[in-house]
Amino acid sequence: MKQKKGALFLVIIIMMTVIGLISTDIYLPSLPQIATDFHSSQDNAQFTISLFLLGLSISQLIYGPLSEKFGRKPIVLIGISIFVVASLACLISNSIEMLIVSRLFQGIGACSGMTIGRSIIGDAFSKKEAAKIFATVFLFVGFSPAIAPVIGGYIDSYFGWRIVFANVLLFGIVLLILISMFLPETLDKNKKSSIHPYNIFKNYISLVINKTFIGYAIIPCIAYVAYFAYLTSSPFILSNNGYRGEIIGACYISLSISYVMGNFTSRKLLNSYELNKVLSIGYLIFVSSGIAMLLLNHYSFNLFLFLLPITCLTFANGFLIPLGSAGVITNFPYLSGYASGLLGFLQLGSAAVSSAIVGKLTNGSYTALSYYLSITTVIGILLFYGLIVFRNHGAIKLNIPIA
Repeated sequence: MKQKKGALFLVIIIMMTVIGLISTDIYLPSLPQIATDFHSSQDNAQFTISLFLLGLSISQLIYGPLSEKFGRKPIVLIGISIFVVASLACLISNSIEMLIVSRLFQGIGACSGMTIGRSIIGDAFSKKEAAKIFATVFLFVGFSPAIAPVIGGYIDSYFGWRIVFANVLLFGIVLLILISMFLPETLDKNKKSSIHPYNIFKNYISLVINKTFIGYAIIPCIAYVAYFAYLTSSPFILSNNGYRGEIIGACYISLSISYVMGNFTSRKLLNSYELNKVLSIGYLIFVSSGIAMLLLNHYSFNLFLFLLPITCLTFANGFLIPLGSAGVITNFPYLSGYASGLLGFLQLGSAAVSSAIVGKLTNGSYTALSYYLSITTVIGILLFYGLIVFRNHGAIKLNIPIA
């Protein structure tokens, strides 16, 4: 019998889930100043995002199995402790190299909250209740990229980027205290599984070779490739065009609002259309936005024309990310911990690679970023139709609410 959980329990899960996003979004407006203070290049500053995402990505493969063996609470306590120490190291970094390494470990620590938080929801709630909780959690996930850069932009402008990391450190300390004092263990002792390397390898391989898993997993991966390419490049593009930290932070508000609107719209459309049909609508908006970005920003920079297509693209991400993720998780209920971890690894790994590549290719050029995004969106829709639509010749009905 699933035990009822209170409001504090939900607050802790939300904090665990958003900690990774907040850790990156809040310091986006600070990237140009970080590069200047350390007398470093733009792509080195951008690499602090790539390494964070790499740590966030790889660790998802580890936390899932460990939490299945030793329980959710002890593993997440270890992870958030790593996050706190790494956040302190970011705060006192005296070189770009130290900041990059600190960000890697910050990502490794933050990953515990994101991965195990999803599993805790599955432990503590029935399927119907879990869908409602995911809806609530994803609402905060959607809005955190709007709130965090605005806060970070003002802090950076008036107090400097180190105080931005001081706030991240404080967030981690508060979460660590809440988990240690108020988060119960949710994993049923009778359901603890072996972490023998062979069993872990076998479970992951069974997912990797499954065409349904790969087909749906690629959908949020492509969305992350495009989104994080923009997040990595946009602070430098905006800074190069004369915009200060608080204005740069405000430029991300429309992205979060459009994502939440896309999320809400896709959920409503599922009442009338099959999953693949709704995904097709999302992909058409996605590729149209990428091409519009190229056409509108080919010659001269205009802030409104720069923000408009990426806002539409994140509206499409409100379709692709939750629906692609739901297509994965609902098809593998008995390997949910592994499926969640592998999906997160692929999503964030794609984002890490994209962030690293885009820094080298764009070098603060909005035209180069526009080409990158347009190509990415076209590849995305081709993969969707090739791996899902044409192969299945139909659709899968999704019967649960999507966050």
